[in-house]
Amino acid sequence: MDFLDNMYFSNSLRSYLISLVIFVGLLIVFKLFKSIILLRLKKIVQHTTNIYDDGLIALVENISGVFYGLVALYVAMHYLVVSQMIGDIVYYIFIIILTWQIIRSILAVLDFSVKQYLENKTEDGEVPDAHKIDLFSKLIKIIIWVIGCILVLSNLGYNVTTLLAGLGIGGIAVALALQNILEDIFSSFSIYIDQPFRVGDYIVVGDKMGTVKKIGIKTTRILSVQGEEVVISNKELTSAHIQNYRKIKERRVNFILGVAYETSNDKLEKIPDIIKASIEANQDCRFERATFKSFGDSNLIYDIVFHYNNNDYNEYLQVQEKINLAIKQKFTDIEIEFAYPTQTIFVKK
Repeated sequence: MDFLDNMYFSNSLRSYLISLVIFVGLLIVFKLFKSIILLRLKKIVQHTTNIYDDGLIALVENISGVFYGLVALYVAMHYLVVSQMIGDIVYYIFIIILTWQIIRSILAVLDFSVKQYLENKTEDGEVPDAHKIDLFSKLIKIIIWVIGCILVLSNLGYNVTTLLAGLGIGGIAVALALQNILEDIFSSFSIYIDQPFRVGDYIVVGDKMGTVKKIGIKTTRILSVQGEEVVISNKELTSAHIQNYRKIKERRVNFILGVAYETSNDKLEKIPDIIKASIEANQDCRFERATFKSFGDSNLIYDIVFHYNNNDYNEYLQVQEKINLAIKQKFTDIEIEFAYPTQTIFVKK
């Protein structure tokens, strides 16, 4: 009898040898794949502009050597006769390692996507909120790990239905106790996804206005024009009408002024040219019109419109001030009087 047919622990030497050859062969194949084929793929990908192949490479690179070794062992053991207990142990270990590796790969893709998102935002001239993105990324990772653990328990034979039911009841109790806090937290998710504003934007919410300094989990902090910090709950922000001045390319400004009724027609005709010159003397300002619009109770009303090509509110206020001072000075030079509320009483004798 061939010595390879000798039996040890219910398996022949030939079976052990075949299993060993398969195990070593698979390890060599995996090693060649990772060190040669993957290396060449990385060189090819470096010359492409598609980010998806970069993500695929990041996913494959993240596969652990432990996972390759376990796959080789799991396949090789199919050529051996083992007890039910050993088979179950190897199967359970394989399920745990497989789940762990899948989660690692998903997290690698997530990290790669976040990195690409931040780089694209930076290239577009925007300033992404890295702290907030990191926080949401960690929350997603926790959810992925929880799902992975539940799947492992399910494959190990545990009844996860009872566990999920218990978690559901406990979750409802916690949600009721923390209802207001959870509403603000979910509102922060909404703000992040929809992005009605971001840090650095000048916004107006009701009677509150200022520059956004921080978007937190529960509240958003705004620095007002007067200098104080205004704290607004995220729930209030998601249900309020928000004016965001960040995306203004050209601000349209409309204001009126009134001059005295005693002003002569010659001077009235000069007013549009005076206003136009005062506006166009400032950079980024485009004059549209200055029209004698109507007769007021105590003044002659001019309607004025110009465009300011800048979205900075503080700079706009400075420009408006310069325009007002210039108009005031020119009116003084040619003796045009601004109107103020007056009442004339005619007494009939």
